[in-house]
Amino acid sequence: MGHLQDVLAGAALSLALLATPAVARAEVAEPSGCPIDSRLATTAPASDLRITFLGVSTLVFDDGVSQLLVDGYVTRPGFIDTAFRRIGPVRAKLDKQLHGAGVERLRAVLVAHAHHDHAMDAPMIADLHKEAVIVGGASTVNLGVAAGLPGKQLCTVHDRQTLYFGPYEVEVFKAPHGDTGRLLGWLLTGDTPSSQTLPARFSKLKDKENFSYLIRHGGREILVHPSAGYTPGAYAGVNAQVVFLGVGRLGKLSQEDIAKYWRQVGGAVGASTVVPVHWDNFMRPIDQPLKPLPWPLDRFELGQQRLDRAIAEGDRPVSVLRLDAHDTLLVASGGAVSLDRMGADPNKNAPR
Repeated sequence: MGHLQDVLAGAALSLALLATPAVARAEVAEPSGCPIDSRLATTAPASDLRITFLGVSTLVFDDGVSQLLVDGYVTRPGFIDTAFRRIGPVRAKLDKQLHGAGVERLRAVLVAHAHHDHAMDAPMIADLHKEAVIVGGASTVNLGVAAGLPGKQLCTVHDRQTLYFGPYEVEVFKAPHGDTGRLLGWLLTGDTPSSQTLPARFSKLKDKENFSYLIRHGGREILVHPSAGYTPGAYAGVNAQVVFLGVGRLGKLSQEDIAKYWRQVGGAVGASTVVPVHWDNFMRPIDQPLKPLPWPLDRFELGQQRLDRAIAEGDRPVSVLRLDAHDTLLVASGGAVSLDRMGADPNKNAPR
Protein backbone atom coordinates (compact mmCIF):
# COMPACT_ATOMS: atom_id res chain seq x y z
CA MET A 1 0.00 0.00 0.00
CA GLY A 2 1.61 3.25 -1.07
CA HIS A 3 1.67 6.54 0.77
CA LEU A 4 -1.38 7.90 -1.05
CA GLN A 5 -3.33 4.76 -0.25
CA ASP A 6 -2.28 5.02 3.40
CA VAL A 7 -3.57 8.58 3.51
CA LEU A 8 -6.82 7.55 1.87
CA ALA A 9 -7.09 4.65 4.30
CA GLY A 10 -6.84 6.98 7.25
CA ALA A 11 -9.37 9.37 5.74
CA ALA A 12 -11.79 6.57 4.89
CA LEU A 13 -11.59 5.18 8.40
CA SER A 14 -12.23 8.60 9.90
CA LEU A 15 -15.28 9.12 7.68
CA ALA A 16 -16.61 5.65 8.45
CA LEU A 17 -16.57 6.40 12.16
CA LEU A 18 -19.29 9.00 11.72
CA ALA A 19 -21.85 6.39 10.74
CA THR A 20 -21.11 3.81 13.43
CA PRO A 21 -23.72 3.27 16.17
CA ALA A 22 -23.15 2.99 19.91
CA VAL A 23 -23.50 -0.17 22.01
CA ALA A 24 -25.47 -1.14 25.08
CA ARG A 25 -24.16 -1.03 28.63
CA ALA A 26 -21.82 -3.88 29.61
CA GLU A 27 -22.76 -6.72 31.89
CA VAL A 28 -20.30 -7.85 34.56
CA ALA A 29 -18.94 -11.34 33.93
CA GLU A 30 -18.23 -13.81 36.72
CA PRO A 31 -14.68 -15.03 36.02
CA SER A 32 -12.78 -17.39 38.29
CA GLY A 33 -9.42 -17.71 36.56
CA CYS A 34 -7.28 -15.14 38.44
CA PRO A 35 -4.26 -16.96 39.94
CA ILE A 36 -3.55 -14.71 42.95
CA ASP A 37 -1.85 -17.23 45.25
CA SER A 38 1.94 -16.71 45.22
CA ARG A 39 2.37 -20.35 46.26
CA LEU A 40 1.42 -21.22 42.68
CA ALA A 41 4.63 -19.62 41.41
CA THR A 42 7.34 -21.87 40.01
CA THR A 43 11.07 -21.30 39.57
CA ALA A 44 12.08 -19.50 36.39
CA PRO A 45 14.44 -21.38 34.07
CA ALA A 46 17.92 -19.90 33.68
CA SER A 47 17.58 -19.46 29.92
CA ASP A 48 17.06 -16.13 28.15
CA LEU A 49 13.59 -14.68 28.16
CA ARG A 50 12.55 -14.21 24.53
CA ILE A 51 10.01 -11.48 23.71
CA THR A 52 8.76 -11.52 20.13
CA PHE A 53 6.98 -8.54 18.59
CA LEU A 54 3.90 -9.32 16.49
CA GLY A 55 2.87 -5.78 15.65
CA VAL A 56 0.88 -3.09 17.51
CA SER A 57 1.47 -4.15 21.16
CA THR A 58 1.14 -7.92 20.75
CA LEU A 59 4.15 -9.61 22.39
CA VAL A 60 5.04 -13.26 23.03
CA PHE A 61 7.03 -13.88 26.22
CA ASP A 62 8.78 -17.26 26.12
CA ASP A 63 11.26 -18.76 28.60
CA GLY A 64 11.44 -22.10 26.81
CA VAL A 65 8.98 -23.72 29.21
CA SER A 66 5.91 -21.48 29.35
CA GLN A 67 4.61 -18.41 27.56
CA LEU A 68 2.61 -15.25 28.08
CA LEU A 69 0.95 -13.20 25.36
CA VAL A 70 0.39 -9.48 25.79
CA ASP A 71 -2.64 -8.45 23.75
CA GLY A 72 -4.17 -10.60 21.05
CA TYR A 73 -4.26 -9.03 17.60
CA VAL A 74 -2.45 -10.71 14.70
CA THR A 75 -5.05 -11.34 11.97
CA ARG A 76 -5.18 -7.58 11.19
CA PRO A 77 -8.10 -6.93 8.80
CA GLY A 78 -7.49 -4.32 6.10
CA PHE A 79 -8.81 -0.77 6.22
CA ILE A 80 -11.87 -1.42 4.05
CA ASP A 81 -12.94 -4.33 6.25
CA THR A 82 -12.12 -2.37 9.40
CA ALA A 83 -13.96 0.76 8.37
CA PHE A 84 -17.00 -0.65 6.60
CA ARG A 85 -17.53 -4.31 7.55
CA ARG A 86 -17.80 -6.64 10.50
CA ILE A 87 -14.43 -7.97 11.62
CA GLY A 88 -13.28 -10.87 13.75
CA PRO A 89 -10.53 -13.47 14.08
CA VAL A 90 -9.81 -15.69 11.07
CA ARG A 91 -8.75 -19.18 12.17
CA ALA A 92 -6.37 -19.86 9.26
CA LYS A 93 -4.54 -16.55 9.70
CA LEU A 94 -4.42 -17.02 13.45
CA ASP A 95 -3.01 -20.54 13.20
CA LYS A 96 -0.32 -19.37 10.79
CA GLN A 97 0.84 -16.49 12.98
CA LEU A 98 0.74 -18.39 16.26
CA HIS A 99 2.61 -21.32 14.74
CA GLY A 100 5.20 -18.97 13.24
CA ALA A 101 5.75 -17.37 16.64
CA GLY A 102 6.02 -20.78 18.34
CA VAL A 103 2.98 -20.22 20.56
CA GLU A 104 2.19 -23.63 22.03
CA ARG A 105 2.72 -23.38 25.82
CA LEU A 106 0.53 -20.37 26.55
CA ARG A 107 -0.44 -19.56 30.16
CA ALA A 108 -2.23 -16.20 29.77
CA VAL A 109 -3.28 -13.44 27.37
CA LEU A 110 -2.79 -10.07 29.10
CA VAL A 111 -4.99 -7.56 27.30
CA ALA A 112 -4.62 -3.79 27.63
CA HIS A 113 -8.24 -3.03 26.71
CA ALA A 114 -11.07 -4.31 24.54
CA HIS A 115 -10.49 -2.25 21.39
CA HIS A 116 -10.12 -4.48 18.35
CA ASP A 117 -6.40 -3.76 17.79
CA HIS A 118 -5.64 -5.23 21.22
CA ALA A 119 -8.34 -7.80 21.96
CA MET A 120 -9.99 -9.03 18.76
CA ASP A 121 -8.13 -12.35 18.49
CA ALA A 122 -7.82 -12.98 22.25
CA PRO A 123 -10.99 -15.10 22.71
CA MET A 124 -10.11 -17.45 19.85
CA ILE A 125 -6.51 -17.70 21.06
CA ALA A 126 -7.73 -18.74 24.52
CA ASP A 127 -10.16 -21.19 22.96
CA LEU A 128 -7.29 -22.80 21.03
CA HIS A 129 -5.07 -22.93 24.13
CA LYS A 130 -7.29 -24.33 26.85
CA GLU A 131 -4.83 -23.60 29.69
CA ALA A 132 -4.60 -19.91 28.82
CA VAL A 133 -6.46 -17.28 30.84
CA ILE A 134 -7.71 -14.00 29.33
CA VAL A 135 -6.66 -11.19 31.69
CA GLY A 136 -8.09 -7.69 31.45
CA GLY A 137 -10.90 -5.35 32.36
CA ALA A 138 -14.61 -6.13 32.35
CA SER A 139 -15.08 -5.36 28.64
CA THR A 140 -12.19 -7.61 27.64
CA VAL A 141 -13.48 -10.46 29.80
CA ASN A 142 -16.98 -9.99 28.36
CA LEU A 143 -15.57 -10.80 24.91
CA GLY A 144 -14.43 -14.12 26.38
CA VAL A 145 -17.84 -14.69 27.93
CA ALA A 146 -19.53 -14.04 24.56
CA ALA A 147 -17.13 -16.53 22.94
CA GLY A 148 -18.25 -19.24 25.41
CA LEU A 149 -15.02 -19.50 27.41
CA PRO A 150 -15.39 -21.05 30.88
CA GLY A 151 -14.87 -18.97 34.00
CA LYS A 152 -11.52 -20.63 34.72
CA GLN A 153 -10.15 -18.99 31.56
CA LEU A 154 -11.32 -15.48 32.50
CA CYS A 155 -9.72 -13.01 34.91
CA THR A 156 -11.07 -9.51 35.53
CA VAL A 157 -8.31 -7.39 37.08
CA HIS A 158 -7.96 -4.18 39.07
CA ASP A 159 -5.18 -1.70 39.72
CA ARG A 160 -2.07 -3.05 41.50
CA GLN A 161 -3.32 -6.63 41.53
CA THR A 162 -0.62 -9.33 41.31
CA LEU A 163 -1.10 -12.57 39.40
CA TYR A 164 1.08 -15.69 39.08
CA PHE A 165 1.45 -17.80 35.94
CA GLY A 166 4.15 -20.40 36.58
CA PRO A 167 7.45 -18.48 36.75
CA TYR A 168 5.80 -15.21 35.66
CA GLU A 169 4.68 -12.71 38.29
CA VAL A 170 2.43 -10.08 36.75
CA GLU A 171 1.53 -6.80 38.45
CA VAL A 172 -1.37 -4.88 36.94
CA PHE A 173 -1.46 -1.09 36.61
CA LYS A 174 -4.53 0.82 35.56
CA ALA A 175 -3.60 3.66 33.20
CA PRO A 176 -5.52 6.14 31.05
CA HIS A 177 -5.82 5.33 27.38
CA GLY A 178 -3.67 7.51 25.14
CA ASP A 179 -5.23 10.31 23.13
CA THR A 180 -7.28 8.96 20.23
CA GLY A 181 -8.75 12.23 19.08
CA ARG A 182 -12.19 13.56 19.90
CA LEU A 183 -14.10 11.45 17.40
CA LEU A 184 -12.46 8.10 18.13
CA GLY A 185 -12.51 8.84 21.84
CA TRP A 186 -16.26 9.43 21.73
CA LEU A 187 -16.84 6.37 19.59
CA LEU A 188 -14.70 3.82 21.44
CA THR A 189 -15.11 4.83 25.08
CA GLY A 190 -17.72 2.80 26.92
CA ASP A 191 -18.53 -0.82 27.76
CA THR A 192 -18.56 -3.99 25.70
CA PRO A 193 -21.41 -6.25 26.87
CA SER A 194 -21.09 -9.98 27.43
CA SER A 195 -23.49 -10.50 24.53
CA GLN A 196 -21.04 -9.00 22.03
CA THR A 197 -19.91 -11.78 19.72
CA LEU A 198 -17.44 -11.58 16.84
CA PRO A 199 -17.32 -10.70 14.00
CA ALA A 200 -18.64 -7.21 14.71
CA ARG A 201 -18.14 -3.59 13.70
CA PHE A 202 -14.85 -2.45 15.22
CA SER A 203 -16.68 0.30 17.09
CA LYS A 204 -18.63 -2.33 19.03
CA LEU A 205 -15.43 -3.18 20.92
CA LYS A 206 -15.51 -0.33 23.41
CA ASP A 207 -13.70 0.16 26.69
CA LYS A 208 -13.35 2.77 29.40
CA GLU A 209 -10.44 1.03 31.14
CA ASN A 210 -6.85 0.40 30.11
CA PHE A 211 -4.12 -1.65 31.79
CA SER A 212 -0.35 -1.97 31.70
CA TYR A 213 1.53 -5.01 32.94
CA LEU A 214 4.80 -5.34 34.88
CA ILE A 215 6.14 -8.82 34.22
CA ARG A 216 8.74 -10.23 36.62
CA HIS A 217 10.62 -13.36 35.67
CA GLY A 218 13.78 -14.71 37.32
CA GLY A 219 14.98 -11.30 38.50
CA ARG A 220 14.02 -9.57 35.26
CA GLU A 221 11.43 -6.80 35.34
CA ILE A 222 9.74 -5.76 32.11
CA LEU A 223 6.99 -3.17 31.86
CA VAL A 224 4.54 -3.30 28.96
CA HIS A 225 2.76 0.06 28.76
CA PRO A 226 0.77 -0.32 25.53
CA SER A 227 -1.17 2.95 25.39
CA ALA A 228 0.35 6.44 25.51
CA GLY A 229 -1.50 7.74 28.57
CA TYR A 230 -0.31 7.94 32.15
CA THR A 231 -1.30 8.74 35.72
CA PRO A 232 1.27 10.98 37.44
CA GLY A 233 3.14 9.06 40.13
CA ALA A 234 1.63 5.68 39.20
CA TYR A 235 5.06 4.06 38.81
CA ALA A 236 6.69 5.64 41.87
CA GLY A 237 8.87 3.01 43.55
CA VAL A 238 8.52 0.62 40.58
CA ASN A 239 11.61 -0.68 38.78
CA ALA A 240 11.90 -2.16 35.28
CA GLN A 241 14.96 -2.70 33.13
CA VAL A 242 12.95 -2.82 29.90
CA VAL A 243 9.86 -0.84 28.89
CA PHE A 244 7.69 -1.58 25.89
CA LEU A 245 6.31 1.92 25.45
CA GLY A 246 3.11 2.75 23.58
CA VAL A 247 3.82 5.58 21.14
CA GLY A 248 0.59 5.70 19.13
CA ARG A 249 -0.29 9.30 18.15
CA LEU A 250 2.71 10.83 19.92
CA GLY A 251 3.11 12.92 16.77
CA LYS A 252 -0.02 14.79 17.83
CA LEU A 253 1.58 15.87 21.14
CA SER A 254 3.96 18.70 21.93
CA GLN A 255 7.59 18.21 22.96
CA GLU A 256 6.66 19.16 26.53
CA ASP A 257 3.81 16.62 26.70
CA ILE A 258 6.00 13.83 25.31
CA ALA A 259 8.75 14.68 27.81
CA LYS A 260 6.22 14.44 30.67
CA TYR A 261 5.00 11.11 29.33
CA TRP A 262 8.51 9.71 29.20
CA ARG A 263 9.40 10.94 32.69
CA GLN A 264 6.23 9.42 34.18
CA VAL A 265 6.71 6.00 32.55
CA GLY A 266 10.14 4.98 31.26
CA GLY A 267 12.00 7.52 33.34
CA ALA A 268 10.03 6.73 36.48
CA VAL A 269 10.92 3.02 36.44
CA GLY A 270 14.57 3.62 35.60
CA ALA A 271 14.47 1.77 32.29
CA SER A 272 17.77 1.17 30.51
CA THR A 273 16.08 -0.18 27.37
CA VAL A 274 12.91 1.14 25.71
CA VAL A 275 11.09 -0.50 22.81
CA PRO A 276 8.39 1.61 21.13
CA VAL A 277 5.18 -0.31 20.36
CA HIS A 278 1.81 0.56 18.84
CA TRP A 279 3.54 2.57 16.13
CA ASP A 280 2.49 0.54 13.09
CA ASN A 281 -0.51 0.76 10.80
CA PHE A 282 -2.64 -2.06 12.18
CA MET A 283 -4.70 -2.22 8.97
CA ARG A 284 -1.78 -3.79 7.08
CA PRO A 285 -1.07 -7.56 7.13
CA ILE A 286 1.71 -8.54 9.49
CA ASP A 287 3.39 -10.53 6.71
CA GLN A 288 4.02 -7.27 4.82
CA PRO A 289 6.61 -4.70 5.87
CA LEU A 290 5.21 -2.73 8.78
CA LYS A 291 4.60 0.96 8.21
CA PRO A 292 3.63 3.71 10.65
CA LEU A 293 0.08 4.91 11.02
CA PRO A 294 -0.66 7.35 8.20
CA TRP A 295 -1.63 10.98 8.48
CA PRO A 296 -4.21 12.08 9.63
CA LEU A 297 -4.07 9.43 12.38
CA ASP A 298 -0.51 10.27 13.46
CA ARG A 299 2.69 12.16 12.59
CA PHE A 300 5.02 9.29 13.35
CA GLU A 301 8.46 10.67 12.51
CA LEU A 302 7.83 13.87 14.43
CA GLY A 303 6.64 11.92 17.46
CA GLN A 304 9.73 9.69 17.42
CA GLN A 305 12.08 12.65 17.11
CA ARG A 306 10.45 14.28 20.12
CA LEU A 307 10.56 11.04 22.11
CA ASP A 308 14.27 10.58 21.32
CA ARG A 309 14.90 14.15 22.49
CA ALA A 310 12.99 13.59 25.71
CA ILE A 311 14.94 10.39 26.45
CA ALA A 312 18.27 12.07 25.67
CA GLU A 313 17.49 14.83 28.16
CA GLY A 314 17.10 12.31 30.99
CA ASP A 315 19.61 11.65 33.73
CA ARG A 316 20.67 8.16 32.59
CA PRO A 317 21.65 6.47 29.32
CA VAL A 318 18.80 4.62 27.63
CA SER A 319 19.00 2.33 24.61
CA VAL A 320 16.09 2.73 22.18
CA LEU A 321 15.38 -0.40 20.12
CA ARG A 322 12.81 -0.24 17.33
CA LEU A 323 11.49 -3.66 16.32
CA ASP A 324 9.87 -4.90 13.17
CA ALA A 325 7.38 -7.76 13.06
CA HIS A 326 8.77 -11.08 14.36
CA ASP A 327 11.91 -9.47 15.79
CA THR A 328 12.79 -10.85 19.22
CA LEU A 329 14.24 -9.14 22.26
CA LEU A 330 16.39 -11.46 24.40
CA VAL A 331 16.68 -10.60 28.10
CA ALA A 332 19.33 -12.66 29.90
CA SER A 333 18.94 -13.79 33.50
CA GLY A 334 21.39 -11.05 34.53
CA GLY A 335 19.36 -8.40 32.71
CA ALA A 336 21.52 -7.98 29.59
CA VAL A 337 19.45 -7.19 26.50
CA SER A 338 20.15 -8.22 22.92
CA LEU A 339 18.18 -8.26 19.69
CA ASP A 340 17.46 -11.12 17.31
CA ARG A 341 16.19 -9.65 14.06
CA MET A 342 14.06 -11.80 11.78
CA GLY A 343 15.68 -12.18 8.36
CA ALA A 344 19.12 -11.41 6.93
CA ASP A 345 18.87 -7.61 6.73
CA PRO A 346 19.79 -6.18 10.16
CA ASN A 347 17.95 -2.95 9.38
CA LYS A 348 14.82 -4.58 7.99
CA ASN A 349 11.73 -2.41 7.95
CA ALA A 350 11.62 -1.11 11.49
CA PRO A 351 11.61 2.71 11.61
CA ARG A 352 14.99 4.05 12.65
